[in-house]
Amino acid sequence: REGFHLGSNFMAGVGSAHGFSEGWNEGPGYGNSKWAWQVNAMSYLDSVFPGYGVGQNPWVKRTGAFMRLQTPVGLQHAPWGHGSNNTSYFESGHRRAYRKLAYLTGDGRFLANWQAYDWTTKGYLARPWIECALPLWREHPTPVVEENHVRAFPRSGWVMTMSGPPNDPTTYNNGLGMVFAARPRGGYSHSLACDNSFHIFGYGHDLSHAGGATPYGDACSYHSMSHNTILVDGLGQFQGRSDQAAQVIARLIAFEKSGDITYWCGDATLAYPRKPGEVKHWWGGLDDIYKERDARHLTRFNRHVLFVRNKYFVILDDLEASKPTAFTWLYHIKPEGPFNLNAHSGSFTYQIDSVKVDVVHLLGAGQLDIHDMQGNEGLKNPLTGEDYTEDWKSREGDAPFDVAHNLFMTNKEPQKKWRFLSVILPTPPDDNSEYKIERLDNLTIKVTAFGQTDIISFDPNTKHNATVTIDLPTIAKTGLHE
Repeated sequence: REGFHLGSNFMAGVGSAHGFSEGWNEGPGYGNSKWAWQVNAMSYLDSVFPGYGVGQNPWVKRTGAFMRLQTPVGLQHAPWGHGSNNTSYFESGHRRAYRKLAYLTGDGRFLANWQAYDWTTKGYLARPWIECALPLWREHPTPVVEENHVRAFPRSGWVMTMSGPPNDPTTYNNGLGMVFAARPRGGYSHSLACDNSFHIFGYGHDLSHAGGATPYGDACSYHSMSHNTILVDGLGQFQGRSDQAAQVIARLIAFEKSGDITYWCGDATLAYPRKPGEVKHWWGGLDDIYKERDARHLTRFNRHVLFVRNKYFVILDDLEASKPTAFTWLYHIKPEGPFNLNAHSGSFTYQIDSVKVDVVHLLGAGQLDIHDMQGNEGLKNPLTGEDYTEDWKSREGDAPFDVAHNLFMTNKEPQKKWRFLSVILPTPPDDNSEYKIERLDNLTIKVTAFGQTDIISFDPNTKHNATVTIDLPTIAKTGLHE
């Protein structure tokens, strides 16, 4: 009886989506690896108490779905926690756990995921005796590739949306997707300060980048400046190691899927420091500027995202502060390649192998200060003067910081209210079709691409014949407030 309760409580604690005790919200490597350890514990529990049916708990299947979607087959980079730049770190969690989960739950989606990594029982397996014993009392499931590939996980604060099943390698190789975080617990321990940040993959490549360039943690990878989110007067997000400024510092405040259009909104207002403090963790710390400054004047950071027809993304950042503020929009590109930046509008085009990506800014033309911090310059924050070069050298020596472009786009004149409105449109290889992106007004755009035209408006009273309308004022009221 004591062992049963010990095992059950272990699973409840380690499995917490946003708790303080090593939950799987802690990034790709630790999330997947600790999930694998937990699966081992569940297997032992099932062998002793098969009647308990631990694998039939819906939480187990839901957590497995979370992991499959957060790190789909083929993903090379998972920039929200330690291990993000080491693909084998999070892949090994799938390889070590998913065959076991298939037997425990009877869910063939786990087996399809395991098989997608070309893994067999002849290779390395953690706890191989479990692998051998499970089929003795659990039936062999049939692999199933298909599953819901657009999901929101509101308790832990994630959206994963992609054009096909995460178990199918063709989704990564021939499709498009995004992983997005707005976590109630925020960045702590092995996870990074990346709320309201996104990572885009598609057509055989990771198309965006974030989280620095080390396989393990350094100051720059933790700092929000290395993620695709927003800086507030140059400051990023931070929480204490064992406490946080509010019970919920970020969360999803809207999500809807209608046909082939998915919409969501993350609110990360309270992820930014509300008072000065030392940012110091076991892995190191950030610059002392955080002991002197804070971002308590930030009153709204809502990021609205649409994934349209499995082809492109529309992002509106709705920002507000109690005093004039410099807001910085961030984007990172890892590999060297063709790159063209329009310094007037902030729009840019880049290419990864044969995949072209257009990022079009539709607001703020002529009103932006733009810094392209290339290579080792990406270790510096041009807005605050923070410089993490020495921290990098202490860990990596003379190795280059191999992130080709670290883009900082900031409103020249501080404002109490500001919006960034952008379209991110990747083009598949060998697709030479033309597209057109137009701003109809400050909250409405028209996109003609891939044989279709969409009018997307964030104004509920728009005069345009919109394909999609987002009620911006109503959603803003549901956001996080102190």
